[in-house]
Amino acid sequence: MTPTHHHPAAVVDGAPVWPHEIDARLARMRAADGGDRLPDPSSAEGRQLRRWTTQVVVLERLFEAAAAGLPPGVAGPAIRQVVPDGVAAVELGSMTTAALTRSEAGRRVYAHVASAYPGGHAKRRAFLDWLAPRLHRVELGPGYEHPADPRQPDAEHRH
Repeated sequence: MTPTHHHPAAVVDGAPVWPHEIDARLARMRAADGGDRLPDPSSAEGRQLRRWTTQVVVLERLFEAAAAGLPPGVAGPAIRQVVPDGVAAVELGSMTTAALTRSEAGRRVYAHVASAYPGGHAKRRAFLDWLAPRLHRVELGPGYEHPADPRQPDAEHRH
């Protein structure tokens, strides 16, 4: 379905994420070094990039809300401490990794959630377990569905 600028791209805990916010993020990505290699916005790949970017913004919003409730003094570690290698990036997934890279609030939440766990994999698993139920508080608008949602027309993974 084609997105409309009259309806939110997503709603996170009742707060809208407007299409112009997603458009602005994509414009910054296109203006950055290498942005000319991004897919044409009207192509299937370009629409999937819009959906992927929406997911990153939604995650950042969830992280910001959670970080607001953290006790004082919980610092956000450097991204290399959260995602030290490709294995960690695969475990977390590309959207979560991107959101954590951009979001100091997300890294603060990660540190808080994962603090009781000894190893990297256990920390990442605990964080993903924390994140999963929070994703149910997100509503995605038409044209902003999850990139892997088989109901959207550009989904590449079908059974």
